[in-house]
Amino acid sequence: MDGWLRVLSRETTRTFRMLSLAALLLCTATEAALSSDVIIPATGGETVQRLIARYNDTRQDCGDAKSPAFLCSGILLRGTVASPKYHVWDPSPSSIATGGVSFSFLRKDAEFNQLALGYTNGFIFAPYQSVEGKLTPKILCAFPVDAATDQRNENGCGTYRGSAASATCQQQGFRDAEGWRKTYLKGTGYAMKYAQCGFDVTGDDAAPAFYESLKAMKYAPSFAGNNPENEVRMEPWPQGVPKELPIEAFFYVPGGLAGAQYNQRDYYAQTNILVPIIRMTLPSAPSADSTFAFVPQEQTMGMGPDVPKLQPKLREASAANGTRLLLADFYRADQVTIIVPIYAGMAPGQTVGARWKGPFATYDTAIATVSAVAPVEVTVPRRDVVDAIGKDVEITFTVKRGDEPIETSAPLTVSVEAQELELPAPELNADRTQVIVRFPTLGAGHQVNVRLQGATTVDLPIKTVTSQTELSFAIPATWLQQNRDRMVYVTYAVATTKAGDLWQFSRVLRIKL
Repeated sequence: MDGWLRVLSRETTRTFRMLSLAALLLCTATEAALSSDVIIPATGGETVQRLIARYNDTRQDCGDAKSPAFLCSGILLRGTVASPKYHVWDPSPSSIATGGVSFSFLRKDAEFNQLALGYTNGFIFAPYQSVEGKLTPKILCAFPVDAATDQRNENGCGTYRGSAASATCQQQGFRDAEGWRKTYLKGTGYAMKYAQCGFDVTGDDAAPAFYESLKAMKYAPSFAGNNPENEVRMEPWPQGVPKELPIEAFFYVPGGLAGAQYNQRDYYAQTNILVPIIRMTLPSAPSADSTFAFVPQEQTMGMGPDVPKLQPKLREASAANGTRLLLADFYRADQVTIIVPIYAGMAPGQTVGARWKGPFATYDTAIATVSAVAPVEVTVPRRDVVDAIGKDVEITFTVKRGDEPIETSAPLTVSVEAQELELPAPELNADRTQVIVRFPTLGAGHQVNVRLQGATTVDLPIKTVTSQTELSFAIPATWLQQNRDRMVYVTYAVATTKAGDLWQFSRVLRIKL
């Protein structure tokens, strides 16, 4: 490999100390700059599906002998070390000096169990046949195993420290895996990698040459020793052109998440493009497969759809795909929960809230601060749910990013199941010391319970109806005193005296005392 790690070896400890502070500063700066017009080329789930499909695609070429398999299949990845001193997507000083940038090619028939030089994160280039309007740096040669290309001439594709026996395979008359093996076996131990030849993939035989390099991996220690990965060299690209590069994803293996998150933030800060972080697990044995996963909570910013394209969810709504709230869903609950989903550009420090627009009143939830890229939950009190029995409610959520205008989601309409009785809101008497309950079917056999909500919640003693057409309930003087000049909420519930009969609930009286 071209050796960022070697170049930085004297400063590794210092670099990682700096990275923690730089990540904090970059995170703060990114939050400040984060806007609603973030560019998301593909969702994380879509990216994972593409990676899996290409990993399993073991074709020999991409159409003809001049089109190697890396143009349309497999995963072309580069290991990196995150640092505030440079951008990982720029060619390293070693790459510029040697005229080549090192990548590895991962596929079901080209596997290895660790990355070069102890790397734990990096980035993935999309296959060139799938990109438009991006730079596609020329891919020059391929080695079945790490080849110490920083010590080779001809862009890292030629001889190792002048040894003619390590020239390109084609120059030595070798065009297949067996021929490569002959050069590899000229070395001993760790030096075998220095003796190997590389396959030139720039000529008319580029596709078969690259495929033979993959076949030759069966002779290489891909699951043993240091730097077992294969190595692909490509021409360096200009510094400072992140938007023009075909970066499909940032990835990490165990121990590399923090670096991948730093790189994702850094790339967004430079381009306004949000590229997903992919969790990659390399196989532990030749019989195993690599795996790829997108974990929303591991992203530094949300990668969901834009806010206006999203709807909230109501956790308790159990029917009709979340659009119908049954009485049983909230019968004993003190509140219901609105879930704000992950949205495009979601980041810690932003604020979200939700609105429950009922048939008689609107309730705005408390504002919640986003602490992580994950769904946020806010609640609606029971009284507003009860007030919507038998009706529809419209639920939306809002997002506030810094000084930008508030964004509002698409509405979710939820139908609340009806009950047998239609119970109007209670009333207060003239001096507001008593609650009056009356409804058309009030009669013998009913029992009524009144609830007062204000600075405190009080359930008044249950009364059983004998022959009355209305009931009155005295409001405790202490409660009245506590709630002078406050908005209070008064409801009642009705049930029959039959054992096990369920309570039914009235509309809400909202009044300022």
